[in-house]
Amino acid sequence: MQALTWADVRWPLLCTGVVRLLVMTQSKRLPVRLPAGAVAIAVGSALYFALAAVGILDGGKGLVGSVPLSMPAPMYVPDFLRLLTDSNTLDLLWTLLPAVGSLALLNTMQTLIGAVTADPLAQTRSSADRERVGQGVANFASSLFGGVPLSGLGGITVANHRSGVRTHWSRVTSGLFALAVLLVLGPLIAWLSTIVLVGIPPAAFSARWRSSTTRRAPHRSSLSSHPLATP
Repeated sequence: MQALTWADVRWPLLCTGVVRLLVMTQSKRLPVRLPAGAVAIAVGSALYFALAAVGILDGGKGLVGSVPLSMPAPMYVPDFLRLLTDSNTLDLLWTLLPAVGSLALLNTMQTLIGAVTADPLAQTRSSADRERVGQGVANFASSLFGGVPLSGLGGITVANHRSGVRTHWSRVTSGLFALAVLLVLGPLIAWLSTIVLVGIPPAAFSARWRSSTTRRAPHRSSLSSHPLATP
């Protein structure tokens, strides 16, 4: 594998992503209250196509592209059944073990963090075993259709609870809503730049982290009344 150098960096794309990240983190300064992600996508996309219009970027590259709107078929079932009888399966599993194990560990941690986040809100106690088994079965079934492994997210759980959600049906309705958005806005999503989208999760995580640390920080008046406080 060839090592990357500074010459391999596509500076226009990097600048586009940095601008989008700055817009998302500083969106609270706007006089009008708008979703930070939507504002960042709009500004980043405008900058991307402006650079493409003057010839600095190739507007046809780096886009999401057409979104398939047909129902996927379990195309990988024959390949899975073939692995069960292949003599080289163990060697293949051993080769993939570091990558697969890391991904499984990361997804498991994210799911358990989401469950721990939801328990105080819903005043319940989640079953870690049930969460792990459910995630494993769902990701295995998704892979047969060509899907990618996913995990539960604490931020989405908190957003659902703040919106009034109190039952497990929120997972179904959230999925159906995402499917409806994909079907309706599919032609527009195809024109989004991947560099504009890639920075949204880190920025959203940073915003949630700052919000959580602010809520946990003791108020100044409480600190001043502490017996060990100094002027």
